[in-house]
Amino acid sequence: MPETNTFKQDLQILKDLQILDKQIYDFSQEVMQIPLQQKAYENEFDSEKKAFQALEDKLKQAKLKQKEKEMELGQKEEQIIKRQGQLNLVKTNEEYSAIRLEIANMKADNSVLEEAILLLMDEVEAETKQVNAGKEAMKLEEKKLADRKAELALREKECQSKIDDLKSKRKAFISQVNAEIALFYEKILAKKSGMALARIDNENCSSCQMKLRPQVLNEVKLQEKIVLCENCTRILYEEN
Repeated sequence: MPETNTFKQDLQILKDLQILDKQIYDFSQEVMQIPLQQKAYENEFDSEKKAFQALEDKLKQAKLKQKEKEMELGQKEEQIIKRQGQLNLVKTNEEYSAIRLEIANMKADNSVLEEAILLLMDEVEAETKQVNAGKEAMKLEEKKLADRKAELALREKECQSKIDDLKSKRKAFISQVNAEIALFYEKILAKKSGMALARIDNENCSSCQMKLRPQVLNEVKLQEKIVLCENCTRILYEEN
């Protein structure tokens, strides 16, 4: 029949076990944060993409305005040619003068249109350069996002591998502890972020910093049973 551990021996094993459990907890927390980090990277990329799409939309609008102005100019030029042809057909000076005035007004309108078209051409040229630069920038952003995702996937794999290794090691430790004590430890561990034990530090609980009563300190010194911090309910121990 195997020899039963003393509580002192069980406590020492639990202290070693906690080192593993804290590492398991930390790596598990890191794994949990990876999807959130990836989402943050994706949101950052989406923001850059929206800004680029806004540039593209602005360029499209400028090109559309330019085309509309050019069509309007073309129509007015056709009207001028048509009206000029009608000059030879009029029979009175009044009609002739009226058509000449109409042609002059259309030419004035065309001058305004031509200036507007030139401004739009400059705008299109400048915005085309911005869009082309934006395309190159987006290629870099896409690569950066892909690299970041690859790094996160690799880190997740590394963390999971370490977790699996640590869990394998902890099985060997927990199997050495009294079953009731092990179960009690596990219940506390599940609620305490990977830290079921708390060291006594200058008569205080090192976890919650509560001042411990003399009776509690004495019970911990005896190392005969589980003694909990009355505030954070972790298992107290004293360094040898």
